[in-house]
Amino acid sequence: MSIRLRLILVWAFLSGLTVLSWWLATRGDQTRAFDMGVTPGVMAIALVKARFIISDFMEAGRGPGWIFWATTAWMGLLFSACFALYLYADMRV
Repeated sequence: MSIRLRLILVWAFLSGLTVLSWWLATRGDQTRAFDMGVTPGVMAIALVKARFIISDFMEAGRGPGWIFWATTAWMGLLFSACFALYLYADMRV
């Protein structure tokens, strides 16, 4: 598969995930500030999108292995911290 075709397919996949995130965020009851099903789902979709963007468009996937693993670990820590803060805020509401 050529690099150009791969980037087009990844772009289409990312666009589909964006539409899915929008659909998840706009459905259901809009009066609640937090929704235990929607917010973690949208956060997980954002994690997948960030992984594809860093790997394919920033070309970390074609660089040295340590860059790939460092960005993966960084995103995992960032997602975990954001999710922990979300759960903490949800417990306080």
